Amino acid sequence: MPGCASSSRRPVPAGAPGWVPAGARRLALFVALAPLGLAGCQADAGPSTEPRPPSLEPVVLGHASPRRAPEDSQERRRPDPAAAGWPEKLALAQGYAAGGYDAEALAVLDAALALSPPEPWAGRLRDLKASLRLRRAQETLLRIVSRGARDYYPFGRDVEVEVRLANVSGAELVFAAPPPGASPSALTLEVRCVDRDVHASRLRRAWSRTFALTAEGRPPLVIPPGGEHAVRVRIPAADLGPPLAGLRVLEVSGVLRPTGLTRGGEPRSVRVPVRAGRVVVLPEGYEPLARDPLGALEQSAATGAALHLLLAAEFLAPGERPEAAARLAAVLARGPPGLRRAAVGALGLLRERAVGEPLAPFVGPLVAALAEHPDAAEALMEGLAEVTGRRLAPDPRLWADWWRREEGRRPLVAPYAED
Repeated sequence: MPGCASSSRRPVPAGAPGWVPAGARRLALFVALAPLGLAGCQADAGPSTEPRPPSLEPVVLGHASPRRAPEDSQERRRPDPAAAGWPEKLALAQGYAAGGYDAEALAVLDAALALSPPEPWAGRLRDLKASLRLRRAQETLLRIVSRGARDYYPFGRDVEVEVRLANVSGAELVFAAPPPGASPSALTLEVRCVDRDVHASRLRRAWSRTFALTAEGRPPLVIPPGGEHAVRVRIPAADLGPPLAGLRVLEVSGVLRPTGLTRGGEPRSVRVPVRAGRVVVLPEGYEPLARDPLGALEQSAATGAALHLLLAAEFLAPGERPEAAARLAAVLARGPPGLRRAAVGALGLLRERAVGEPLAPFVGPLVAALAEHPDAAEALMEGLAEVTGRRLAPDPRLWADWWRREEGRRPLVAPYAED
């Protein structure tokens, strides 16, 4: 092969004086010739045993093209100076917005946009600014909240929900009646219904209805500054379904799309969300559980009352939830087998109520019980999956390894994926 060194020397028998293993001869030859850049001989050195960093770019099989000069490829890998600082500015504004500091977030965005950022950062900054201005317009114009007439209803009763439209604008709000053939101001409400039973089943349903706030030929709806307008909604018990050995959680949210809305005589066009309200439907006689939910949880575990174990979790105060999680972990580890499914359901209910809180108080007791009670590993791993939303293989070592890695990051309780 051109460029490759060759030798006419006869091979030395193995073991004879001066004999050198072939691999060593090839390695020595490669080292000696490497500075000369003799292409085509590098394969003789054998595969490299030095660790190589992983590739940061995919392999591209494109059309043949002239090789770029080294300085071109090095320049291509350098960070883009145009992006310097813009991710940090966007992250700062997002942090302010997430904490509810809209004015501070808008100030950061205005200052950043004044510097004429390049794309795509300019578009991202403008989008965040537009969404914040819309949110501020909603919060300084009209606040709509959904709330049950009662927090708890027994099975078999219609559920009543009140939607309150509060004028927070400081001026009179008027929803004019639509002209002939035009659409009225529409309030769309969505009901999300989740059934939980003692077998840890979770059935989710949703439906929506649209109501007209105004109608042709009727007087306009007027809300004075600081005033409210209430819309009462009834959900028939027949639509909710029959009673179950558990509880039914309803969340009512939605959106208002006003037409012909004026503030102090000036037209306003804005889409206002309805903040979700929560109502629970459950069996009669729940009042003793509500008075002392932590005590009811302990008593239910001792007596084997699966339904009371599940219902007690609904009434726990935020400060009682970590202790409740530890007691439910003990039920899964040492309690009667008939209670384990209800305990998993109760952990899921705790998760629903504790979204955004630290995850460690709920996972820690389960992981500790998993190490101490391998005979109850199946139930404890099911409880971990319910609390975390993770789906790992049924191996306690995987859960222990995952939590060792995750605990230092201080994770928070996450909502269910479909929520």
